[in-house]
Amino acid sequence: MLCSLKFTWNITINKKVDLQHNLGKQAPGATVESPSTAWGNHLVPVVDHTTRIRIPSRMEPPKECAKEDLQASADSSSDPWVLLLFDEHYRIGCRSTNTQALQPSADQSEDRDESPAAAAKRLSGASKTHRITSLSFDGRTYVLHVGVSDPAADSSLAYHSLDALETEPTADLDRPGPLLAAALSAISPHLHHLPYLDLGDHQYIYRFRTAKERNRQVYVDEQSQSLYQSQLCTVVKAARRTRENSSGSPALLDFGPVRYILPSHFGFCLGVQNAIERAYETVAAYPGRRVFMLSELIHNPYVNEDLLARGLRYLQTDKGLPLRADGAMTVGHDDPDALWNQLTPDDIVIIPAFGATNEDKARLIRAGIPIRRHDATCMLVEKVWKAARRYAAEGYTVLIHGKSEHEETKATFSN
Repeated sequence: MLCSLKFTWNITINKKVDLQHNLGKQAPGATVESPSTAWGNHLVPVVDHTTRIRIPSRMEPPKECAKEDLQASADSSSDPWVLLLFDEHYRIGCRSTNTQALQPSADQSEDRDESPAAAAKRLSGASKTHRITSLSFDGRTYVLHVGVSDPAADSSLAYHSLDALETEPTADLDRPGPLLAAALSAISPHLHHLPYLDLGDHQYIYRFRTAKERNRQVYVDEQSQSLYQSQLCTVVKAARRTRENSSGSPALLDFGPVRYILPSHFGFCLGVQNAIERAYETVAAYPGRRVFMLSELIHNPYVNEDLLARGLRYLQTDKGLPLRADGAMTVGHDDPDALWNQLTPDDIVIIPAFGATNEDKARLIRAGIPIRRHDATCMLVEKVWKAARRYAAEGYTVLIHGKSEHEETKATFSN
């Protein structure tokens, strides 16, 4: 039997039993026809056309690593471990000798009494390590830990980019040894976690700035005065707005034959204000470096054109299609003219308020781009990600309602 579901809010969450009840107690294996939703055992992207979906016979929490599994963990002497130390450009500190291929930053075979945290502190002064995943090697299961390293702290480690380690080496001494190769394979699905390992469940990449912290002068200048500044809007807001999180009565502009009713709150949301300030601040702070935005900052052509005029460039369209330096779309993701394929560790990439997919984050990490310091993801967007992960871990199925090709929808599904 088929039924239709219609959702009018951004995210709908139903408990396992309640969900079956709301669907008319469908039997496992039945199908549902929905105009705008699709589901699975974890987050599912929304499609813009009618989709037939099958009700799963069992609904289980997703198998993706829980957040607490990625926190700094107590070391267990009974579990053999492998440690990878990354610098700020996500290069791995590798051990090498005159007779061996590259080895991980440290592993328990060196000193069975040393913990990963102790090894990290000895090698690079790192104060904390994080348990990421496990790997199988030579008939044993190893726990893989990572840490942030200072390359100047210890000269015994040679730092190599992920791309260099995974391409064909020019000499045996540049070739990853079997244990390092196994560690690289194990960490690949978790690369997007690396910049954010120190964030707890109630911590955010970038919190909203208070009114006193606002930096409007960085983007309201002679070039953009008319774009961002309106005397009329300023007067209306000053007269009607009471405080940031409370709407007052609308403002009435009476011109006799025509009357305008304006809401007390309008204009850029806090997340967009943050992202705009971050973009203009970054362009102004690094005049000699290339500054990119992952995609359009906001869907406002005037804002985007003003940023382009100041030297910022976009890596891809709002649909994820790669762009060239002249702003034209490339023939494909492998096109050498695509800006994506020309990134260097010296470049700066800003993540817009919509957020970014894990795939895009991993690609930037492989290119050696420090993404955390220029991540302008709106904290309310990130709050949705955290809530979805929390509910999924409790056995809920999360349905995302939105445009399937929108950056925020794709980022929410991915995260």
